[in-house]
Amino acid sequence: MVIRLYKYLSTPISEDKPEGKVYCIVDTDNQRCEEINNGFPNLTIKRLCNEGAHSKTSLLTLDNKITNSTDIEQSLNPLVFRETLKLLTNDESYEIEEVLNENGNSDFRENFRSFNLEIFFKINNGENKILFANKYPRFKL
Repeated sequence: MVIRLYKYLSTPISEDKPEGKVYCIVDTDNQRCEEINNGFPNLTIKRLCNEGAHSKTSLLTLDNKITNSTDIEQSLNPLVFRETLKLLTNDESYEIEEVLNENGNSDFRENFRSFNLEIFFKINNGENKILFANKYPRFKL
């Protein structure tokens, strides 16, 4: 969906040269995304990647060779993530007991040592992702 939106926006943005900028961000799946021309100064598309670590989440071009699977919920502030999760469930199997790197990301396996969080986000046909996103604090830029 995000890639389709990027393609749709590329023509008017390349022709009209607006003052603002549009950033499109996608997850990194096991399969690589198609390569897309990223040559517009006002329109950028990148993909999230934890590069197999819990210390940093990077924004890579779609054609970058690194393909460590990374979802948005694995690239957030780990402390805010833990507090948001507490608002949504009292189920101890989803409790985050320890954050290994408080300045890192919310990588489930690497930073939280939790294998159950992936299950939490798949419950109710993925509805928990939406509930989590609505509770996660928003900050003004």
